[in-house]
Amino acid sequence: MWSLVLFLVLNKYTVRGDFNPDTSKYDAYGVKIAVNDMLLVEAQNAASTFLVQFSPYNYTTSTLQCTIDFDDTTHYVYTVGVGFYQNTSVYPYFYFAGEMPNGWATSDSSGHNGTFIGIWTNQDPNNIQFYVNSQQSISCDYFQVENLQFISTYGHQEFFVVAIEPFGQYAIGMTTDFIFIYYPFSSSNITLKQSTPVWPNNATFYSFAADATGAFTVVAGLVKNSAQSQHHGPIRSRAILGNHI
Repeated sequence: MWSLVLFLVLNKYTVRGDFNPDTSKYDAYGVKIAVNDMLLVEAQNAASTFLVQFSPYNYTTSTLQCTIDFDDTTHYVYTVGVGFYQNTSVYPYFYFAGEMPNGWATSDSSGHNGTFIGIWTNQDPNNIQFYVNSQQSISCDYFQVENLQFISTYGHQEFFVVAIEPFGQYAIGMTTDFIFIYYPFSSSNITLKQSTPVWPNNATFYSFAADATGAFTVVAGLVKNSAQSQHHGPIRSRAILGNHI
C-alpha cells in the first residue's frame, strides 16, 4: 500500500486543462535529459526524436551518438529516465513517458490516446566496446519500443513526474489524478491507483519532482487543501511514498 510520511509549508499555483504544448520549450512539463555512467538520452519534441549518447563521453575517434525517431509523431514526451545504477552495457534501454496532446490529434496511429509510458531498448548484438575497438559510428537502428502502456481513463495531467528505481527495474509515475508503478519486464506491466486517497485528508497534490530509492520515493510539489484541512491556502509540500500498491 502507499504510505505518507511528511508535509511542509506554503505557496500558490493554478492548473489549466488544455494541452497543446510548445515543443520549442525544453524546460516545460518534465525532465528532457537523463544520464548515468553508460547512457545519456535527450527527448527533442520539436524534431520528434531522441538523441542518444553512449559512454565513454570523452571518446572522439568516432561518434557514439545517434538519434531515434519517436514511434509516433502525435506523441509528446514529458520526460525520459534511466536508473542511476542501471546496467546499460548489454541491451541498453531508457524510459520515456508523455501524453497525446488534445490539440494535435484525437488518437495516435494505433488508435491510442491519453498518458503513456514505455521503454526503448537497443537490441544491437554488438556492445559499445565493439564500436570503440572498431572505430565505427554507432547506429540507433536496433532500438525498438517495448511494453508501451497507455492510461486513457483520465484527462490531461498538467503535473506529471516519473521517478526511476535506481537499478532501472521499474518506474513510478505521479500525476494530479493518479499514481502508477510500471514494470516493463513483468507480465503485469502497470498498476494504477487514484492519487487523492494517498494524501492526508484526501488533498489534491501537484507533483513537481520525484526521486526513487529501492524502498520509497520522495516527492516535491504543491497541495490544494481539502475541506477537512486546517489550512486555508495551498501549501508547498514534500512527501515520502512507499513503493508498493
